[in-house]
Amino acid sequence: MQNKQLFTVIFGLLLSHFFKAQVTAPSYHSPLGIPLKLSASFGDLRPNHFHMGVDFRTEGKVGLSLYSIEAGYVARIKITPLGYGRVIYVNHPNGVTSVYAHCTKFEKSIQAIVKLYQEKNQLNEIDLVFEPQQIPVTKGQLIAYSGNSGNSFGPHLHFELRDTKTENALHPLVHGINIIDQQAPVPSKLYIYAIDQNGYYINDKKIAFPVIKKGTEYTVATNKIIIPPAFMDGTNKLLIGIEGSDKIGADLSTCGLFENLLIVANDTVFHSRIDTVSFSHDRLINDYCDYHEYKTNNKKIHKLIHKTHNHLDVYKSDPLKIINLKGHDSIPINIQLLDAKKNRSTIKFDLVYRYTLGKIVVDSKPSGLYLSPDSSYYFEDFGNSITLNALSLFEPVKKDIIITKDKIQLGKASTPIFEGAKVTMTPIENTPITKQYIYLAGDKDQKEALKTQLINGKLEASISSLGTFKVGSDFTPPSVSPSNFVAGDTSLKKNSIEWKVSDAKTNISSYNLFINGKWKVLEYDKKNKLLIHVFEPSEKGLINFKLQVKDACGNEALWTKKIRVN
Repeated sequence: MQNKQLFTVIFGLLLSHFFKAQVTAPSYHSPLGIPLKLSASFGDLRPNHFHMGVDFRTEGKVGLSLYSIEAGYVARIKITPLGYGRVIYVNHPNGVTSVYAHCTKFEKSIQAIVKLYQEKNQLNEIDLVFEPQQIPVTKGQLIAYSGNSGNSFGPHLHFELRDTKTENALHPLVHGINIIDQQAPVPSKLYIYAIDQNGYYINDKKIAFPVIKKGTEYTVATNKIIIPPAFMDGTNKLLIGIEGSDKIGADLSTCGLFENLLIVANDTVFHSRIDTVSFSHDRLINDYCDYHEYKTNNKKIHKLIHKTHNHLDVYKSDPLKIINLKGHDSIPINIQLLDAKKNRSTIKFDLVYRYTLGKIVVDSKPSGLYLSPDSSYYFEDFGNSITLNALSLFEPVKKDIIITKDKIQLGKASTPIFEGAKVTMTPIENTPITKQYIYLAGDKDQKEALKTQLINGKLEASISSLGTFKVGSDFTPPSVSPSNFVAGDTSLKKNSIEWKVSDAKTNISSYNLFINGKWKVLEYDKKNKLLIHVFEPSEKGLINFKLQVKDACGNEALWTKKIRVN
């Protein structure tokens, strides 16, 4: 349903002359008609990804006009209940693509094209790609209206700039979108970790230190961090993490850190700058930050280390340049935090270890006891298997694996993985295979259904974390009930009709509405579990509604009723 479609509509005006020019210093039109105020910036730490754009406030409203920041053409339009919801992409002659997400609708002529395609192909969810001559736009042209569609939890405009050729996300405040910013980043806490020669945690050892401001700079209490002797058992290597925020704009919106430098005794051992990120690297954020603290305590800690296997674009320094103690140390530490407008904060303190180092463990997590991130693994028993590609893991994982005929268990659901991992499981006997799915079992066997495929008679699912995996079955159709009306209504005087929908075990996979036998466009607001149809002017009088809703296991709910629409 979501495969890209090539939609051919000829509009006549060619834009080839636009794409010969190279704009080196863009002066973009504002995407909104109100002053730009941020609610989130580029690179902010999010679950399993960096925030790939900036979020502009829309005064808590939907329906504000959105404008193309530069001349170009509409290159893509996508509608999905997930992610960006309704989103429009505009390619520009300087090799940049602008993206406007969570829209409530598109400009009238663009909306007509989209609706025509949906109705012709009976598709509610679409992903259309256009040629340059099909929908040209001028600088400042109205293209859409702001909204709250997709994974948006309040009206706003999620705005992105991308490199058109590579599709890498670009920091808008670095690449032409101007927001006044005169405030330097504000650090709040430092974290010290014991690590081995590969940068892996040793026994999850970590100490937190509040950061305080003294004069124009920051430091810690007594200007020293003193490492206790037991903290360094088996190692001489340390990692520093930094937690903080940045106030941006006239309204001082709270955003995340942008650029971090770690200088150890006048040697710059680490430098990161979140100015461009590849979408294919999304999940590498779980190794960039302290994933455990983010997952359990919502702490956004930037680890000042570039591990060898992490190929994020944000790293500007060589891998595995880290802090090495020699014993009886007092090492001057200088941490620099910069924002996109080059406002700078400095943290200075001495890192002190007053003891002689003990024996250094060369291999803190041996292969006999742990799965290593740089190796691939395949485990199989009872017809069930789990596959981990090299670099799927971020940290070594204890080799405690259990495979039975009913489950696969390895690590915890709180252990993230990058990519290239899957589980394959034998279907439940005497149960139709189309009614089965793989799920990640949580507390009290709570089920998180995974997108499951049938391959060579087995169930297969890609996984994004470790944990306990089982096979479930689903014979129950989705639940469908009236939302903005009641079941006994025989007439409606509304602009739209809405149904509440849910599925107890898997997910809603398809939904189709027929009015007097004719297919009609539906919006699926997944976060609010709503299906919505906005009435057309011609949809008046006694109407025969037929709503079909299916889940991922093909179970279908059918809702029918005749209602007079006034």
